[in-house]
Formats: sequence, C-alpha cells, structure tokens
Amino acid sequence: MDFLYSPGFGGACAVLAAAIAFTGAWLSTRQRRRADDAALGEAAKQREQARRAEATQQCWDRYVWLVDHADEIGVRLTTGLLGRITDTAAALGDRDLVEFSRQFTLELFAATSADPSTPDQPPEVDNGRQETR
Repeated sequence: MDFLYSPGFGGACAVLAAAIAFTGAWLSTRQRRRADDAALGEAAKQREQARRAEATQQCWDRYVWLVDHADEIGVRLTTGLLGRITDTAAALGDRDLVEFSRQFTLELFAATSADPSTPDQPPEVDNGRQETR
C-alpha cells in the first residue's frame, strides 16, 4: 500500500498518461491524414474530369468548325485535321466524336472520288500541256 503513495508509482502513472495521450494523438493524426489524402484524391479526380471535359468540348468545337469550313480549306487539310481530331477524341475516350469524324472522312472521300474536279488534285495533262478549268 505504500507503493501507491511512492514517487515511483507517480512516475509510472505519468508515463502511462503520456503513452495514452500519445496514442490518442497518433490515432487522431492518422485518421486526419487519411481524410486529407482522400480529399486530395477526390480533388485531383475532379480536376482531371474537368480537364477531360474541356478537352472533349474543344475537340467538338474543332470538329464543328471543320465540318462548316471543309469546302473552304481543301480535302487534304480537312482529312489531316480530322485525323488529329479523331486521335485526340480516341485518347479522351469520346467514341461518338471518333465515329462522327470517321464517318465524315468517309463521306468526304466518297464525295471527292465522285467529283473529279476537286481543287486538291492537279489538272489532267494532255500531250504535255495542262488543261485549265
């Protein structure tokens, strides 16, 4: 019974109280760190989704512009730009835009092959002379 009143017991209780306080602080810090990591991960995911949405919208804007101006810029440039749009859309995972751009490319080739007077093809040569159209 004298041990309960001794300085050794007081020191042991102080060490025990410090260990309990340390464990509580450590658990709280660990839990807070996990919550912060989850919040950072969610914020990064939202930023990535916003970036992808913006990039997809830019692809659609470029596609609409290209379709509207295809007759003004020529077949070669149009198909080259369509290829870039298709590649970017495929990388972003936009299957609709990929399909639309491929379909427009096919229609453009079909229209070009049906019309022999496309501006990107050189004029036909007859006896060493070029015909003008």
